[in-house]
Amino acid sequence: MVDAAPDTGPVDAGRWRALRGAAADLLLGSVCPGCREPGWGLCPRCRSALHGHRPALASTGTGPVTLACCPYDPLLSHLVTAHKDHGALGLAPELAGRLAVAVRALLRGSGWTGPVVLVPVPSAAAAVRRRGYDATATLARLAARRLRPVHTVTVRRLLVQRLGVRDQAGLGAAARSANLAGALRARRGPQRALPEGAVVVLVDDVVTTGSTLAEAARAVEAAGAVLLGAATVAAAADPRTARPARSGRRSSQAPAADLGGA
Repeated sequence: MVDAAPDTGPVDAGRWRALRGAAADLLLGSVCPGCREPGWGLCPRCRSALHGHRPALASTGTGPVTLACCPYDPLLSHLVTAHKDHGALGLAPELAGRLAVAVRALLRGSGWTGPVVLVPVPSAAAAVRRRGYDATATLARLAARRLRPVHTVTVRRLLVQRLGVRDQAGLGAAARSANLAGALRARRGPQRALPEGAVVVLVDDVVTTGSTLAEAARAVEAAGAVLLGAATVAAAADPRTARPARSGRRSSQAPAADLGGA
């Protein structure tokens, strides 16, 4: 099988911006990206808080069954924003570890033991160019490495975003759904190939209304893939208030949980 879209995502200009930022930290000192206390990297208190959450099902009434590892509290907001928009590449292993926990819980809850393909929700090409790397694809690759000692996991950048999608910031649930209708499609050609017998798990950093994961689920299933569910690092609605998932299978009878990043 052919890997979908090689994950060589970093764009030179953006990569250099991130490297310059890292060099500045080394020269000028740094602060914890979670609490802004002086120090190097994530402080022990913030790391403990990040690792203190257990994945849970979050339901928005739309989209696939989704597990999120953490609530999108101020700590997660700081970490996700620093990683995605400010070149804090050193946070990727921490966030990917939380994503792997959510994926593992989804697989355990569904009882699935076969091959799995992680499909990151795509960002707009302009956003990837601006940042210099594909933040969600990076988390997917690192999470897959964490999962491989036990599970057969690959990563495919199966989905691409069509032109004409507005920035989701500030949009409500209805506006997000309308904005994203038909916004994603599967790549054409051999890049659509998935391992035989594999199921797809959609992955994203944060889910808010669930519109993005619902659209991603539509595009994946339209391409003929079998969708098991979705996993995210964090949920805008606290997943600890939701009941645990009994199954990772998507069902038209049971409203699916979605914690997606848009």
